[in-house]
Order: sequence, then C-alpha cells, then structure tokens
Amino acid sequence: ALAEDMSAGHVKTLVIIGANPAYATPADLAFADAMAKVEFTLHAGLYYDETAAASQWHAPLQHDLETWSDAKALDGTAGILQPLVQPFFGGRSTHTILAGLYDTETGAERGDARRIVQATWRAVWGGSFADRWKDALYKGYIAESRPAAPTPVSNRDIALPALSETEGLSVVLRPDPTIWDGRFANNVWLQELPKPLTKVTWGNVIMISPQLAKERRLENGDMVEVSADRRSITGPVWVMPGQEARTLTVFLGYGRREQEGPASGSGYNAYRLRGRDRLWH
Repeated sequence: ALAEDMSAGHVKTLVIIGANPAYATPADLAFADAMAKVEFTLHAGLYYDETAAASQWHAPLQHDLETWSDAKALDGTAGILQPLVQPFFGGRSTHTILAGLYDTETGAERGDARRIVQATWRAVWGGSFADRWKDALYKGYIAESRPAAPTPVSNRDIALPALSETEGLSVVLRPDPTIWDGRFANNVWLQELPKPLTKVTWGNVIMISPQLAKERRLENGDMVEVSADRRSITGPVWVMPGQEARTLTVFLGYGRREQEGPASGSGYNAYRLRGRDRLWH
C-alpha cells in the first residue's frame, strides 16, 4: 500500500528508521523508484545502504550498545537496555529521532534517550518509579512484565501441494543462516562464520539436489542462471544431498551493489526473484 501511495504522489514525507526497504522488499514493488516521487525522504540507520542512497537525507543511528532503550524478550518480558560504551561517532537513538519528529511533551527529555525511556516507565510505575527503575537496571529485566502465554490454534486443514515432475522447478527463498536478510552483511565475523552443512563463507550459493545436478551435468561452483517472472539471478551451484529433487534454494542478504562496506559485491541478490504474492516460494 505504501509503494502504491508513493507512486501515486500521495506521500509528501517519508521517514524510514532502522530498515532498508529499497533493498529488502519484493522486486515488483520497485520501492526505490516509488521513493523518488516523495517530496521529502529521510533515512536513519546504522549504515549508508541502498535506502540511504535513495533518500534525500541520511541520519546515522547510534548502535544499541551506545544508547538507552527498552525492549521485550521473546516471551514478552520487558527490559531496560543500558549503553555499554560512549557513542563513538555521535548520531542519535531511535527514541530521540522520534521525539524530535513528533510534538511530544517530553520537553528537556526530547534529546536525551535515557530521560525518554525513564519517562515511559515513570508513567507506568508512578510513585514507585525510583525503586523499580533501580531494580530493573540491576536485574536486567522488569519483574512481572511478561504477559500471559497465548494459546496456539492449530489448523489441521492446511496441506502442502505435492510437487510433480510436470510442474518444472520450484525456487525456495530463505534468509541466510548468518547474515539473515542482509542486515548483518557488514559484520565480518558473521561473514567468516561457515554456513551450516555447506561451510560456505562470504557469499551465497544456489542449492540443488543431486538428481538435478546429474540431469543438468552440474558440479559445485558451476555458475547458473535462475529466472522467474522475467527476473533472474546468477550464482554458483551447490549440490545438497537430501534436497527435494525438483527444488532450488536461494538465500537472501547478498548482492549488495550500492553500498560501501565489506559486503559490497559479494553474492547474488535473491530479492530480485521475490514477488509480493510469493514471498518465500
């Protein structure tokens, strides 16, 4: 909906914080092209990435280890995040950017992430704020903040369609095991970490089955082109025992051509194959 509104000229101001949609959105959205029709665009992030390049302004964000914040664990427990180091290069936190954009009542707290976080919990705790704040910092989490566990509902009617030889090939898109959707692409430790099973580093491969490799006379490292919906990628093959015979697996997160950093130029961009109606297949 946002891409359609931007293309139609309905969006006057666009602020993107901590995300890279110009890179990590389905190719058929043409998100960067739609952004060009917005009068004012601001990107705030840790890196000058594809979305920063497509924006009129880029504001450097502070790293989570440089600022105060709050967060929830996977089970819903809230916690206070404390900075471990002073900011190396300045920048601002997400809290202070949002406070500056909105006409909030934080007053002097507007540019201070610690005071903004404190204001949030002061409103929740009231008169017991001082003791509970100290307790939360000491423990690392906020006691009794976990909500009741939800009850999952299973749908037994869901059935995966069977693949047949006449249906051609199926392409499955997966997040990369180490750099995920590309947000960790500039972490060289994660780039050096061997991928599970393949032990590949510094790039992504196109996994195929031994049956398909034999049929197409392919070996590890052979370059192949994969085309779908008039879009294509080119990358090296990896023969993966146990993979379904007529399935190819491609991995997101690489093919970074428009950003600076160690990840630039590595691998193929699997987002080129991704459509809005078929995000993973």
